[in-house]
Amino acid sequence: MEQTKLAKEYYHELTRINKSLTSIKIWYAGESKELKKIMGIGMYNTIFISLNNNVTFYYDSEEAEKFHNALKKTITDEFFNELCDRFFILISEIQKIKNKKEMFEALSKYFSILSIFDEISKYPEIASDYVIRRLFRVRKNTESQFYNFIKSLESSNEPENYIYYKNKTYTITE
Repeated sequence: MEQTKLAKEYYHELTRINKSLTSIKIWYAGESKELKKIMGIGMYNTIFISLNNNVTFYYDSEEAEKFHNALKKTITDEFFNELCDRFFILISEIQKIKNKKEMFEALSKYFSILSIFDEISKYPEIASDYVIRRLFRVRKNTESQFYNFIKSLESSNEPENYIYYKNKTYTITE
């Protein structure tokens, strides 16, 4: 009799300190629907577990591998230049946005590009020397901007202990 795999394989990617639920929602939107628009692959099964706003991320191994392979095939100097152009246009647009919904959407797009930048940083062998040098310059000059932008959307009454999965929040109570 054939057995059905009931659980996906996940891996612990990282833990981030002092991350709000709002920032996690933006992270998820960026790595799911917005990343899919750019790369044709989104990561929809990520599990975020927050204890006292210290969030641990668990990525679906299959989705992460598909994203990495798609990026490896796509990352050319031209693609990266277009991505950087889009990134700097977003920074300019975000600075002008006053509406919270529009800000959320713009930051989701911004974060999808940050995810690509992060993957290249972790695996520089997938990119050319030109891309690596430009990525270093871009990150050096924009590193904290996402976190500065997000502050305008955060609320003081967000839960500190929760699980966020597939656009749903499950509060953890003691």
